[in-house]
Amino acid sequence: MVKLLFAATSITLLLTSVAQAQTWYLMAPDEKIVSEPRVAIRMERGPVVGPLEFISRAKFSTRAECEPAREQLVARWRQLSIIKRGSWDRYGFTSPSIFVRCIPANDPHLKKEGGPESGRTMETFINRPRYR
Repeated sequence: MVKLLFAATSITLLLTSVAQAQTWYLMAPDEKIVSEPRVAIRMERGPVVGPLEFISRAKFSTRAECEPAREQLVARWRQLSIIKRGSWDRYGFTSPSIFVRCIPANDPHLKKEGGPESGRTMETFINRPRYR
């Protein structure tokens, strides 16, 4: 029994380290598109908005490496007032963080553009924040 428990723990740790070792992509839509007020109006679909095309901005070997870059991009979008300029605040969005994501390479929504060294894209819908 003890050997079985040890084996299960070892396999779990191994799988966790393998999952963390995969490639991660910093994904976000084009700022020019998100900044355009007519885009939010066209994409509003009741409880969701979209589809929005996310493009890869950078590639990282771990999520821990991706998160600081994500936070920097969110901060830059805040400085540029992307949410306000794009009128996303009308639909309950108060932060650009929902539009900037770290996505693992095995995400089924990721698509590869062109050749092996080309970027990744992802088209997805975003849930609108709930009004209080």
